[in-house]
Amino acid sequence: RIEGESRSPFDVLHDLRDGPPAALDRVAPEAPVELVAICERAMARERDERYADMAAFSGDLRAFMEQRVVAAYETGAWAEARKWLARNRPLAASLAAGLVTLVVGLVVSLVLMGRAEASAAEAARQARISDEVNRFLNDDLLASIAPEKEGVDVTVRAALDAAATRLDGRFLDEPRVEAELRTTIGTAYGHLGAFRAALPHLERAHELALEADDTTTEDTLSVSRQLAKVTTSLGDYQAAHEQLEGLIAVAREELGEEHEATLALRSDRATVLADLGRLQDAYLEHARVLDAVVRTKGEVHEDSMKARGTQAELLARVGDYGGAVEMLRGVVDHGRTTYGDVDPRTLRAIHNLALYLSQAGHFDEAEALHMEMLASAADVFGDEHPGVGEAHLNLGILYLRADRPDDAEEPLRRALQLIGEGLGDDHPTTIQVRSAIATMRSGQGRNREALALRNDVLADQRRVVGPRHPSTLLSINNLGVLQRQLGDFDAALETHTEVLDLYGDVFGPDHPRTLIALENLGGVLFSLGRDDECLDITLDVLERRRRVLGEDHPAVAKTTFNMAMLVKRSAPPDEALEAFEEALVLLRAAYGDDSSLVASCLEELGNASLAAGDTDAARDRYAECLEVRRGIEGDERLEAFLLHQLASCHHDAGARDDAIRCGEEGLALRREVLGEDDESTLSTMRQLGLHLQKAERVDESEELLLEAYDHVLRLN
Repeated sequence: RIEGESRSPFDVLHDLRDGPPAALDRVAPEAPVELVAICERAMARERDERYADMAAFSGDLRAFMEQRVVAAYETGAWAEARKWLARNRPLAASLAAGLVTLVVGLVVSLVLMGRAEASAAEAARQARISDEVNRFLNDDLLASIAPEKEGVDVTVRAALDAAATRLDGRFLDEPRVEAELRTTIGTAYGHLGAFRAALPHLERAHELALEADDTTTEDTLSVSRQLAKVTTSLGDYQAAHEQLEGLIAVAREELGEEHEATLALRSDRATVLADLGRLQDAYLEHARVLDAVVRTKGEVHEDSMKARGTQAELLARVGDYGGAVEMLRGVVDHGRTTYGDVDPRTLRAIHNLALYLSQAGHFDEAEALHMEMLASAADVFGDEHPGVGEAHLNLGILYLRADRPDDAEEPLRRALQLIGEGLGDDHPTTIQVRSAIATMRSGQGRNREALALRNDVLADQRRVVGPRHPSTLLSINNLGVLQRQLGDFDAALETHTEVLDLYGDVFGPDHPRTLIALENLGGVLFSLGRDDECLDITLDVLERRRRVLGEDHPAVAKTTFNMAMLVKRSAPPDEALEAFEEALVLLRAAYGDDSSLVASCLEELGNASLAAGDTDAARDRYAECLEVRRGIEGDERLEAFLLHQLASCHHDAGARDDAIRCGEEGLALRREVLGEDDESTLSTMRQLGLHLQKAERVDESEELLLEAYDHVLRLN
């Protein structure tokens, strides 16, 4: 009876005699389909179609409430697996990327098999193939995640490993089917970060695709492209470049210069060229790809927007952060308007925009975008998904880049929890989180703890991705930097020498990463007082960076600043001033006026001006530097130092009121940040006391100087 309708038992009997009741999906369209199926079976007119007894009826009702398979609605391994995933959402979330890729790929395998002619013999062949693929899906893949077999803690990696071992010899007469399955499994392994496990499946898929008579050029290139991507992920950039060169030649000949497959391969090659350190070649090659995509697809086509995203990445890699930000803003605006704020394409563009903003020093806007990404990820995936963990990781890395290690603590802790639980301890992203935590500990001054973490991360990277992988080499480099911070210069020298040899062997002598390693080696020599050797290295790095990256690249500006620091230590103040002035011009052009590097250079110019006896110039540079520092969160110690220096400059110029004002402000800041007993605080206290004395404010001066004296007595 419909709610609110008054009917007698005779009316109901009349309706039963005349025919079946109205369909429930029309009477209650909002009702769950499984509950509708239970009701329809319970009210079926034919006895054989109804439940056999109340136990069966109540069993289906209980299954519905517990999110298990309802027999009245569906049965089978796929139904069991889907319901298991629904009941175990946290685990299901962590499996989503790999499992969805795998299952969709297997379904696509069936669709591809349906392209052939519909003859009777072909139909029988297709039926046999469909049966084999279905059995592989049900018996080998989905059965491996059934809780009654493996328990609730089964992982996608375990399911892949179990299924992959059963592929050999399964489709001997159908190489194309096996190629599709192996491509899907290899791609799923790639989503899990298991690139070594992916490689043999993609290599075999490539061989099979070449052997199959009915494989199209597009299909073969698609398999080969996946192989090149995994090769790139393994850090073998030269091999990936050679693979892509061969694929592009085939695509050009078979499909044409501006076919979408040809352009996609050329885009991949541009990215690999950048990985190889050929940044200008990469930028120019992809600019041609972008022009062709826009010309053939249109300004606002999805492929055009994707190509702009890649071009922005290459702009950032050649040091044009402003150009990268400008291009990404357009991509983000298009994504928000066309796809919505939480579409994966929009979120990817927002993430990259935040990255380039942070590289350009615009931390506030970057932080707001990362916060938006975090909220969107939680809304789309749920709070426990590894994707939310990656959003936390990106936010933590932003805080580290902005020199806010304490703010990075919570997002990195959450990232390690979600990514570790979802993807496993050996996933490259989990190891990346631990590396970020080591950087955080160093930024917090907990260097011994950071050193232990660095060694653990390095050991795991050598085991998981290999001793020559780019991420492993980066960890060796970071270990050397930390050893230098700890004052263990001999160990740092050995570490940086080792990683320099590795970088040179893997990437070549002029690769940007090799030059970073070489410059770090020079920094250790600087700490050891071996200035002549350090000078030779710095000049070498500067010459190579100008030649490889171009005069306007930020790395050239940084090396010019390092050169000025060397000149300051070994040359007269006038030469140091000239060197720092040159560095300031380059740093402002590369990073803008409000970057921490510009502030450091202004500070050094103030110091050099003081050393040269030009108090007025020193005062002006310190004042400029203070203005920049106040715009950078977390630089209170440096602000206090600058106020101390300004107080001295004002005092020497006879501006006593300005000297006292700066001294009072600097003292308050040092008391807050460093504490009453810090030597820097006491130094400012004594300085201010003397300035007050010169201004004939004797009582205030005496009180402050006595306070400083009491602190010194107590400390000693």
